[in-house]
Amino acid sequence: MPVVSLLLPVHNQADAVGPTAASILAQTLQDWELLLVDDGSTDHLPAVLAHFPDPRLRLISRPHAGLARALNRGLAQARGDYAGWCLPGDILLPACLAALHAALASRPDCGAVYADYQLVDADANPLTCARVGPEAAGRPFAWGPAFLLRREVVDAVGPFREGQVGDPLADYHRRVCGTARPCRLPRVLYLSMGGRGA
Repeated sequence: MPVVSLLLPVHNQADAVGPTAASILAQTLQDWELLLVDDGSTDHLPAVLAHFPDPRLRLISRPHAGLARALNRGLAQARGDYAGWCLPGDILLPACLAALHAALASRPDCGAVYADYQLVDADANPLTCARVGPEAAGRPFAWGPAFLLRREVVDAVGPFREGQVGDPLADYHRRVCGTARPCRLPRVLYLSMGGRGA
């Protein structure tokens, strides 16, 4: 069984998938699975995935039903002791998974760990460094996209809420923070095109 399960929900974003998948393949921690949830794409995603014949990448195809349902489909098939997700176009720096995993392994009091991330433009040029977490003023339940959750926290929080108004990622954050203690790793481990959190 893999140590880490990563979800990558995709809907007509084939061109953005390649850089993200390549960054995961380049991780120093190699005991992972990537569950790419194709949420009803009609673009050239199969051609892009043909460049990544790694058995750790598992494709889950489903009719288009939105982000929350796509993530729930991935969570239902995730097998890792730790879980996280990323968005197409974002880049995990090589030490991302290893550093997040080590932080959680050394902090049994924490159910989640999050790190700093760098906002970048479409050409990967840095814009600003984002350091946000549950303690940030005005964002009491938010952290950035570089994070891992213990599997028992995922099980306790339950699935994403489908069909509700608002951002399902932010809603999931709030529920995690009500279930487990998140800890911050003050290190940039992720390049984000949009800075959306988990």
